[in-house]
Amino acid sequence: MTDSADRSLPSWASPEISETNEEALKALQTYKKKDADKVIVRFKAVGNAPIMKQNFFKITASNRFQAVIQFLRKELGYKGSEPLHTYINLAFSPAPDDTVANLFKSFQTDNHLIVNYSRLGCYKIRLKTSDDSQIGMPVPDTFDAFVPSNFADLFATAEIPPYIGLTELRELERNVVNKFQPSYLHAQKLCSKMILDHSLRCYYFALAILQSFPSKTPSIPQISRDELIGRVYLACILHDLGLSSHEEAIAHPTRDMTFEIHGGILAYEHLRSEYAPDLHLNNSQIADVAQSIMLHTVSFQTGMSSAAGMLLNARLLMTPCEKSRKRSL
Repeated sequence: MTDSADRSLPSWASPEISETNEEALKALQTYKKKDADKVIVRFKAVGNAPIMKQNFFKITASNRFQAVIQFLRKELGYKGSEPLHTYINLAFSPAPDDTVANLFKSFQTDNHLIVNYSRLGCYKIRLKTSDDSQIGMPVPDTFDAFVPSNFADLFATAEIPPYIGLTELRELERNVVNKFQPSYLHAQKLCSKMILDHSLRCYYFALAILQSFPSKTPSIPQISRDELIGRVYLACILHDLGLSSHEEAIAHPTRDMTFEIHGGILAYEHLRSEYAPDLHLNNSQIADVAQSIMLHTVSFQTGMSSAAGMLLNARLLMTPCEKSRKRSL
């Protein structure tokens, strides 16, 4: 990439940003100057387009990891011997680590990541700027209870919402977090801090993309916003119980199953004992959460899945790198 004196970064404060290669080049050039008030970089998935074309990085579900690594090597001098997750974090994030919880804690600096899905099944990563403060939209009061299991089909039905701020997201979750505090404490007891942070990251990503999920589709049963947020919170916060090394998890008879099934059963038993006696959760709600956990690493090409399950599964698209966590049977 060559410098040009007449290249000045256009305004990126609005979600209605241009997609031209020239502006992508300018954004990348600005990134190299470490200007934290402007866009860092945008990744866009367009069908099976080449990974790179004139430095405008196009990322699909199948090539996103390679594209990120190529970008880091080409533009930022990434060396393979360096920890990739640390490098991505230092290069892209204003927070001290790569958890969304900490990213969101840094929102007061006016420099935190926002994620927008588009109808083409792509996502853009950019920094929030001060001009974004008034951007927002009402979140639907109901969502489709079941959505396409195939990500391409799901994204084809998605809306393209403007930015929704952390304050609004926390308004949505306020009652949920208080109601299901026992589950957070249970996850905190069984899981390491790393796994708990990962679970929070999944939850906040799911909450951020919730507003783009299909709503009021004819003939599709609806689930209330609060109900869906509650299920998503429980599924996210409990989804990796199967990785626990706590004696309670190790002693469980399902220990030798895959971590998804083992964790789903642990979550099912916890939810039944904690919420079923007082009717805070019914059988259907508990089953949805447990099944979402058991299937959270599985992708289906046909059929329909619960909205909670797909929101948990969609977080896989937002994870830069993840090693297989299945144990040998």
